[in-house]
Amino acid sequence: MKTKFKLGLGLAMAMVFGACSADSIDAPISENWPDDFSLTEYSKANPDLAKYQIIAVIADSNEVYMQAVREKMIDSMLVATAEKKAPEPLTASDSNNVKIKVNKFTISMSDSSEVAVFFDDEVSVKTLFTEYAGLSEEMWPGLSALINGMFIVDPVTGDTAIDAINGPRAMEYRSAFKNFHRFGFTATQDLAFIKTIEIDSSLIEKQFLYAGRYEGRPYRMCRNTDFKDPAVKTKKLDVTVVPDPAKDKWTYTFKDTVRVIEAEESTWKFLLSNGDTCVSNMACGKKMEEDPTLSITDTIKPPPTEKHDSVKVDSTLVPGKKTIIAPLSPNAVAPAANKDRVWDFSADLYCRDEADWEIYLIENP
Repeated sequence: MKTKFKLGLGLAMAMVFGACSADSIDAPISENWPDDFSLTEYSKANPDLAKYQIIAVIADSNEVYMQAVREKMIDSMLVATAEKKAPEPLTASDSNNVKIKVNKFTISMSDSSEVAVFFDDEVSVKTLFTEYAGLSEEMWPGLSALINGMFIVDPVTGDTAIDAINGPRAMEYRSAFKNFHRFGFTATQDLAFIKTIEIDSSLIEKQFLYAGRYEGRPYRMCRNTDFKDPAVKTKKLDVTVVPDPAKDKWTYTFKDTVRVIEAEESTWKFLLSNGDTCVSNMACGKKMEEDPTLSITDTIKPPPTEKHDSVKVDSTLVPGKKTIIAPLSPNAVAPAANKDRVWDFSADLYCRDEADWEIYLIENP
């Protein structure tokens, strides 16, 4: 399914041009861009460029947060180490070991503390999901699934069961929020913060010159006059999907079960013939020694407990797929033998179609 980075519809444009003094390129340098190049059109066709700046700001914020957390952890662990070693003093090796352990500490969107804070409001979470993380409406698993992950929680009893349908997707999609989430904040707060970020439009302008044109980025939205025949347009890329046995995998279907667990013998009580109870065979034996007329008439067991569990009841082999991408544009230059080199599309100009969000070759530039 194609991902569309809409970036909040009009929000991207508002952020981009709030810092712009002009929409067109200054005359002395305009020869480096197409004649009709404008920031409005380029940003509309490539809203992910503003998104990358948002991600960078949030990453910087999280790095400051993590640094503060790690410093507190180091202080706490050094105190604990000193108390453990006392009266011997701490060594440089002790300090280095603590720092190595702390530097491995990370925060993920599946940490219970972040889940409890972030998923505060369905509208805010869904806005981040569709308009920022770039996931489609069809992928939305629901707020409850995102909060509970692999489980369905009964709101009345609190009982849990495996959510075989939305659970796996919810666990996967949680990570999509990380680029747009400041640790310790709710989705509502994150969304409000994102709207305050000022996008540097000069970076977007220069991106076309230094990278965008070579990448074959669309520099504006398509017009019917761009094509010799609007019914037969040339895509920038041809994407095909073929089988890939190396990626075949098994999926499993689970059945919810309830296992009855009998109380352990240590929790039993015994009823004596005189109505008294004792908590063990030894205690009962002592009482019967004191009064030979007594006997055990019944065993009193606590009620069994129920443990909710799940078992695999079916498995299916899902065929793996491989995506092959090949340029269709006639003037695209193939990369050199170095596999890290990319195609060069700078010989042509491209536009983005509003209807299908595909990139097409402009045949009448």
